[in-house]
Amino acid sequence: MLQKTGKFIFICVFLLLGQKLANASHISGGEVTYTSLGNNQYKVILTIYWDCGQYDPGTSESITADNTCGLASVTFIVNRDTTYEVSQICPNSIGQTTCNGGTLPGNSKNIYSAIVTLPGACSQWTFELNGCCRNISTNVVNADFDDYDFYATLNNADAPNNNSPYFTSQPLPYMCVGQPVCYNPGVVETDGNTLAYSFVSAMEANSTTPVAYSTGYSGTSPMTGITIDQNTGLISFTPTAIGNYVVCFLVEEKNANGVIIGSIIRDIQMVVVSCTNQVIPCNAGGIDHLTGTGATATSPNSMQICENIPFTFDMTFTDPDGADVLTYTSNIQQVLPGAIINSSGTNPITVNVSWTAPAGSANTNTNFALTIKDNACPVTGQQTVNYDINVLPAANAGADQTICGSQTATLNATGPGSSYTWSVINGPPIIVGTNFSCNPCQNPIASPTATTKYLLTCNGSSGCIVTDTVMVFVTPNFTYNITQSSVSSCLLTPVNIGVANLSPAGSYTYQWNPVTNLSNTASPNTSATFNAPGTHTYTVTISSAQGCVQSSPVSITATASYSPQIIASNDTTFNAGGIVNLNTYFSGPTIPATCGLSLSGGCGGTSTASTIGTDTTSNSATNYPAPYGNYYTSSMQQYLYTAAELNAAGISGGKIDQLDFYVKKIKGITTYHEYTIKMGCTNLTTFNATTPVFETGLLTVYPAQTKNIVTGWNTHIFSNAFEWDGLSNIIIQICFSELPPTFNFTNNCSTTNTTTAYVSSIWSNDDSDDQCTTITGSIGSANKHPNIILHHCSIIANPASFSYQWTPSIGNIANPSAQNTVAQPPCGITDFIITVTNPNGGCSDKDTVRVNVLGTSTI
Repeated sequence: MLQKTGKFIFICVFLLLGQKLANASHISGGEVTYTSLGNNQYKVILTIYWDCGQYDPGTSESITADNTCGLASVTFIVNRDTTYEVSQICPNSIGQTTCNGGTLPGNSKNIYSAIVTLPGACSQWTFELNGCCRNISTNVVNADFDDYDFYATLNNADAPNNNSPYFTSQPLPYMCVGQPVCYNPGVVETDGNTLAYSFVSAMEANSTTPVAYSTGYSGTSPMTGITIDQNTGLISFTPTAIGNYVVCFLVEEKNANGVIIGSIIRDIQMVVVSCTNQVIPCNAGGIDHLTGTGATATSPNSMQICENIPFTFDMTFTDPDGADVLTYTSNIQQVLPGAIINSSGTNPITVNVSWTAPAGSANTNTNFALTIKDNACPVTGQQTVNYDINVLPAANAGADQTICGSQTATLNATGPGSSYTWSVINGPPIIVGTNFSCNPCQNPIASPTATTKYLLTCNGSSGCIVTDTVMVFVTPNFTYNITQSSVSSCLLTPVNIGVANLSPAGSYTYQWNPVTNLSNTASPNTSATFNAPGTHTYTVTISSAQGCVQSSPVSITATASYSPQIIASNDTTFNAGGIVNLNTYFSGPTIPATCGLSLSGGCGGTSTASTIGTDTTSNSATNYPAPYGNYYTSSMQQYLYTAAELNAAGISGGKIDQLDFYVKKIKGITTYHEYTIKMGCTNLTTFNATTPVFETGLLTVYPAQTKNIVTGWNTHIFSNAFEWDGLSNIIIQICFSELPPTFNFTNNCSTTNTTTAYVSSIWSNDDSDDQCTTITGSIGSANKHPNIILHHCSIIANPASFSYQWTPSIGNIANPSAQNTVAQPPCGITDFIITVTNPNGGCSDKDTVRVNVLGTSTI
């Protein structure tokens, strides 16, 4: 199939301060960052900077997540959240940029995002965007014909919940030739990890293929004399030549063991112009008027302070152009939460910072950047000054604790120095080996007999606080028992659990965790009902009015079976010698014992619609899975959905009579021929990614027919309803053929897909063979399946699917293993018990028929 691509070059000339500023074609820079949402799920943020003199990159981009561990790669769409101008232009001239229809150099910033679930842990995942084209630049050969490649790496094997750092500084700085430059990317890191900065090559085709640099330049030396501080990220140099320069810097994130757990790059364009405006000196703004116990300046731009002690300091800046007005921006409030920053004056301008480092902030990233701007027009001048704050720990004895009776409390000390000594202010004295495990030590185990206030003293000499106190409250104990009606449960059959024999009597509060599947989470008694098999452990936390807190677990195993819902025939009384009919009725809807086609038709208009899959990402015109995918003439695709996914969508088993797929955008044909849907149950938990094998024996629910599609949800009403047992995973298979006489192939329609932790889609595509009858095409797989709506309803049980047993074996029961039978019981009262068992897992239900026979027995 012939595919056409094109590169368009637009050249715009800006005349500023008597010279050309830039000849641009498209992208000025970009970066990728991410935030952990837990369970291998991440919010990925793409930022693209683009020349307003050209064209907007668009509302969506495709990012690929690859890895070095052999796991399936994931391709997903990030959608644009916002766009705004980031031109380094004074406020009075901002309306004259190319972003606003003018001629001054203008740049915009597009921010895209999506949530993606990775299929597993790996020491290196790479989130990567590749596209065309870069702006023309001085230090890269034919940059306007080069692709750009923006990427970030993630190590979720060593740091499964790590968040990447992110940038906060002006992304596309304009600089003056011959004037010293200080530029800081303003990186914020929220997890307490160590950062390392370096220059690296900008990439084009992929994250391992560098651009071709012009003679005299390289990735590590993108401009003459440029340097980057590996610890702070401060970039310093004096530009010697006018031009547009591609500069790419890497920020590596390391944990406490020195292991790289992630990295980000910022690939941007720095523009050097000829200026008459003068910017402030690089070394301006040294720390001044520093106050606060233990606060000490260790260099003009660094200091050390203590936890829990307020400090304040000033920074003063003077612009050589006396008429200029100075303003500032900073990332300080992201780096130092709660910091107060304000300024006075305009030239010189004095910026004042006040902050109290909270407990636990020692040894975290407290490096912030301050950018000072003048009001020169049309292009403003700016410098960035970097400040490093080393927070020293203060003594911290930990949070107050409450223990019950003879319980113990583990104390947790941190602070300056290396020795931690404990003493008592109020309460029983410390006796090591009796009521205190060790002293001096950092984490002693205390077992006081009465409420005690302990004093922690550290041996630090940094000027920081070296003492702290902690209370251990001793409250009366209480006793109780945990009860449960059963240690196991059938699905959808409640098990009662609770607290009993609580002594002494009094006021107590209760909290059950986790809260899922419970009827009540804040009372002494509750019930648990499960819609999926497995062992479930709950913990009840009981708190007395005096503050004593105790917890106990309880476990219930939910078996992979449903109990039938039955009632037996009515109780009866008759004279001796009579016959009683023992009948069993199914009292209402039940779960099928096996999967298969329904013998009683569809839901008859009483179905419930449940959506499976919430991701909004979609496939491209050539990617799969694509239930309406005409990139090939014929396609067969199988999608695997787990019972857990169906249960989470509110489907507990029953009859399914309609399936819907969502079309986000039609990119190909709207009429599909020989469109067929089959379904089946399976114990398969993932397709084989290396050699995908199609499941056989599936049942036709939507026979081959012509299907017209539209944007939005597309319905497929089954000719044969499918009965699901509520326990098995299911496979949905679609296939179609556009072979002669309708021979054609175009593109895949965009349908929404949800990423899974397992291989959930496989396909076979071909342009010459009908894949509905023979699998001969190109085979593929992916860790995602289409979002669907299943229309479902409950069913009345098929009595033949269950086993029956009547007891006791008296009264000449004609057939004790029949659903309905007769008996001739003796005189007196006999309770006949019917037990109906689901052969799929062995769950059962019982009911009783009481028979009272009057007179004298003749048996």
